[in-house]
Amino acid sequence: MTARIITFSKDRGPQLFALLSSARDHLKDKNEYFVLWCASSEESDKIYNQVIEEFQDQFAFVREVDFREDVLRLIKENRNERILFTPDDALWIRETAIGDMCGYDKRFLPSLRLGQHLTKCHPVGNKEQNLPDFINKGDKHIWRWGDGHYDWGYPLALDTSIFLNEEIYEMATAVDFRSPTSFESNIQAFKDRYNNHAGVCYTDSRFVSIPWNAVTDEISNLNGLIEPERFDNMWRDGYRIEHEAYYNTLPPSAHYEYKLRFVIKEKGA
Repeated sequence: MTARIITFSKDRGPQLFALLSSARDHLKDKNEYFVLWCASSEESDKIYNQVIEEFQDQFAFVREVDFREDVLRLIKENRNERILFTPDDALWIRETAIGDMCGYDKRFLPSLRLGQHLTKCHPVGNKEQNLPDFINKGDKHIWRWGDGHYDWGYPLALDTSIFLNEEIYEMATAVDFRSPTSFESNIQAFKDRYNNHAGVCYTDSRFVSIPWNAVTDEISNLNGLIEPERFDNMWRDGYRIEHEAYYNTLPPSAHYEYKLRFVIKEKGA
């Protein structure tokens, strides 16, 4: 069983390149992978076109027209039972077979961003967070979402929580939103209905968000304050993010500000 994956991307062409490179390196089963993207400048648009040229045979790219309508259409058209979302400032950091997490029934809401090494919560100021009481099933660990703290009690995350398609469509149609930030924020109105759902994660997280910067004015999320222009300038100078440097790491939080590293782009990249 597979899933539809939707990555949201705005003005982060070089970061999207790193994310899609990591997906190509680590995703081991066939999934429908869409990128909903927009660029607010001619220079950003030019970089996106270069990224699309590199990955167009493996990923489907949809230029944003109206964010909410585009999202609703991509969810409604999904013929898979499960769906997940990702931001563009993130990486897949180890081998992942998404179908391995898609066979659970509707009482389960799995997550690929969580792992037993996540003892801090970045969005609330890197505060310590206790691990929940797990039921261990090999390399998978199960807990009750309603008993978790911070990340462990936040099921409706738009970074690799694996939703039932019909449920996320119901939530999305019921709320207004104009960006990934307000989409995630507004569906929290439904959070309590998942208190008795079981979370499922691997021992080691498969996915990590890397908040080097922010491109939204809706909410002031904690981030490293690195201007998107720095990534664009390095890209134009022939460099890319050295995404491989972060593979197989064990970050202490699901959002982790790794030290930014660049490397010379290969020909054709």
